[in-house]
Amino acid sequence: MLDNIDPKFFPLGGGTKILDIGSALGDQSIALKQAGCQVSALEIDPNLVEKFKKRPEAKGIEIKLGDARKMPYKDSFFDGAILLEVIEHVPGTEQLLSEIRRVLKPGGMLCIAVPTSYTEKLYWRLHSKYASNATHFKIFSKSELGALIKDAGLEVKAIQNRNFVAAVSWTFHAALRSNSDHTGAIHQHLWVDRMLDPFFRAWSKTPVANKGLGLAKRYVGKSWYIYAQKPA
Repeated sequence: MLDNIDPKFFPLGGGTKILDIGSALGDQSIALKQAGCQVSALEIDPNLVEKFKKRPEAKGIEIKLGDARKMPYKDSFFDGAILLEVIEHVPGTEQLLSEIRRVLKPGGMLCIAVPTSYTEKLYWRLHSKYASNATHFKIFSKSELGALIKDAGLEVKAIQNRNFVAAVSWTFHAALRSNSDHTGAIHQHLWVDRMLDPFFRAWSKTPVANKGLGLAKRYVGKSWYIYAQKPA
């Protein structure tokens, strides 16, 4: 997911203090550390926190158990925060965004990744247990989420489509009603992704077809990446 972050809107490295909200097993936190950031990670699931702490790559990352709607950090502490595929799991969106604004420094950046409304509506329709398996409580429209961010006192700078291949994969898995969990891990019909991987690799190697793939990625995705800034 970190590869999806646009450095034009969310600069990485340089010792910047970054908060990873909903860090799960720590993949994004570790990638942030490797990119040269000072990383703090917050996760509400104690089992995930313990597994994260046991990873050798977690050394040097401050990992805390806690609720992002009441964060254990000082005001204006972080240069940036990431909230990747988390907000759809958390009731109390207004409180969560308000807390993020509080802990960001003036001028600090927030990157939110959230499922696109059109893919979520499709998956919810195809798979009766999709939402409960994923623990998604709400489908956000782009305009609704933009309004919530603005009401929290943050300024939206850009919205980008991401994860086109994942959108295709999940369409198959939703149609097949594959078992999955709240971390996004799929546990059934794994042949789908083994089939799609060489298909998209071959597609990207043909110049004309690759241009079409680029257009598809630009306009269709499983996720919106939204960049917002706390006013200086």
